[in-house]
Amino acid sequence: MAEKRNVLGLPLLFLLTAVALLHLFVCPFTKVEESFNLQAAHDILYHRLHFDEYDHHDFPGVVPRTFLGPLFISVLCSPVVFLSSLLDAPKFYTQLTVRASLGLTRTLPNVFALPIVLVAFTSWMAQKYGRFISLSALVIIVFRSELCILLGLMLLISLLSRKLGLLQLLYYAIPAGILSLALTVAIDTVFWRKVLWPEGQVLCLVAARGCSFILCNYQKSWIYKLGSAVVVGQLLTNAAYSSICLYVSHHNYPGGRGMHELHRLLPDVFVHIDTYAAETGVSRFLEQNRNWRYDKREDLSVTSPDIKMYSHLLMEANVTKIQLVKDTHQPLAFIEGYSNIAFNKFHFPPISVRLERKAVLMERKTGQQKERL
Repeated sequence: MAEKRNVLGLPLLFLLTAVALLHLFVCPFTKVEESFNLQAAHDILYHRLHFDEYDHHDFPGVVPRTFLGPLFISVLCSPVVFLSSLLDAPKFYTQLTVRASLGLTRTLPNVFALPIVLVAFTSWMAQKYGRFISLSALVIIVFRSELCILLGLMLLISLLSRKLGLLQLLYYAIPAGILSLALTVAIDTVFWRKVLWPEGQVLCLVAARGCSFILCNYQKSWIYKLGSAVVVGQLLTNAAYSSICLYVSHHNYPGGRGMHELHRLLPDVFVHIDTYAAETGVSRFLEQNRNWRYDKREDLSVTSPDIKMYSHLLMEANVTKIQLVKDTHQPLAFIEGYSNIAFNKFHFPPISVRLERKAVLMERKTGQQKERL
């Protein structure tokens, strides 16, 4: 039986790895929701102890996040980064390495938490409650506080079935909770330069919004219960849907593709990256030229006189914005992105992705005064 499981397990492992790598290479860029962990990994790998240069000081996000995940991934990737620096390889390959670490394709808190939750669930099934409680404390306190609902219910089942005693629970939970809290506070206080428990702030925010939602939607709760009971789709449908989404996602990162186009076309650049481009694929891993200057300041208007300082602009392909900078800059290249999906039963395949101009590379016109910061 064990040999049969091994025979089946190895091909499934290769298949899972191949699918993850396929998604990674088809969609190598990232979106804004995963930017904190990705930028944090970049800063740990390249800026190291120069904390003043870290990206999160300028762009902290809505709520603070822990550095423990990016720190762990950076340690894993550091040999590859060292080798790539010796070969003078572009930093973009480091981004691929970071995202591929431990099978990660998205640097989200959920993805960091997933392996720990899976091991914790396995420990609970095997009735190894010491390991289950320790891992649960770590993942709840450090990565995703909402997991206290899932893991707490599992713990409650063990208590009610008398497979786990209250004193045994306290014996494991108290030291695990203290150590996990001390770990995240110690590490994140250093990186954020203030005493901080990131997931504690997230928990307070989620609890406040959750209470507000329940009070406002109490009479409608039966609709959500009914919806949660509906299971949609089967394996083949899910595979087809995933394939379509993967193809669509390939065309959904105009900011990242614009950065690649910028490095391909131009020798000397001082570029401003607007919010749209920064949210659709641009990361510090794409800053490949050490002699260039990259600026993501968010307080710059296209009508500001400071716009003339920049040799190039990577911005949303908005006709109004392009018209506003026409006196100083001109379009160099347009980057297409996903617009919508079209169905035509007379073509094969019947599904096609329509693209439209999403981002634009603007170049300063010849003769414009080259002001400097």
